[in-house]
Amino acid sequence: MDNKFGNNLKYLRKSKSLTQQEMADILSIPRQGYAKYENSLGEPDISTLTKLADYFNINVDSILGRHSNCGNLNLDSTKLSSFYE
Repeated sequence: MDNKFGNNLKYLRKSKSLTQQEMADILSIPRQGYAKYENSLGEPDISTLTKLADYFNINVDSILGRHSNCGNLNLDSTKLSSFYE
């Protein structure tokens, strides 16, 4: 996966004011494993992707950055780029 996924995941987590540990607990994985997703050093399995999409109430394509409409969030590349600069 490219960095778009990690950036989207970090944005979504921060939009809910959650820590990496809290997200890891929600997903029942170690915090280090979750951090790898955000830093594009690891990839979640399909079960974890589904949990993420369900938790954030968006579809898997959106969380992967395959299109810009993420439910109530508009995660277009301009917004994400400015968020991480």
